[in-house]
Amino acid sequence: ARSAFAWLTCILTEEHDWYLTARCPACIVQHVLHSEPTIRFVAVASQLAGPRSGFRCWLNALETAVCEDPFWGDAFWPDIEERASRLTDGVQELVRQCYELSATLDNPARVNPSLAKTPMPVYGSRSASCTIPLKPSSFARKQLRLTREEQRYRSSLLWNCSQEMTQPLAGCTTATQSRRRSLTS
Repeated sequence: ARSAFAWLTCILTEEHDWYLTARCPACIVQHVLHSEPTIRFVAVASQLAGPRSGFRCWLNALETAVCEDPFWGDAFWPDIEERASRLTDGVQELVRQCYELSATLDNPARVNPSLAKTPMPVYGSRSASCTIPLKPSSFARKQLRLTREEQRYRSSLLWNCSQEMTQPLAGCTTATQSRRRSLTS
């Protein structure tokens, strides 16, 4: 699910301007066939839409276009289809985890056992051998420190205000004497 999220974030970031501006079908086809990530993106979108959505024709047309393209050729489609299937599984896992997390946050008393650590899917030999522990960035650490400092400041401010409210004011006689009403005050 993490790999799927990272991949979707990357492609949407890199292709953001194109997705917002290109609208003609010929431009879309030309751009989709331009790179492997965009071919995979359309394949994943077609697979995620499901067989009853009517997007199966997109997947068939994409397969035909890739196989007939002089650059990609027939040999490329099985590889892209397999990668797209793995990415589709990752996106579905990401959606499932988001749903379970939302359900857990809505009902904290019920802990879902499937939220336990699940093995990450392997997307190639490099990702299987690379296990880098993540640590918070310096910005995240600074933000956390400032949040804690702000919380301490607010706590002390509230404590001081509450202490002042419990002590009677010096020279104040309103608590012991009743005030006379007049038309001007």
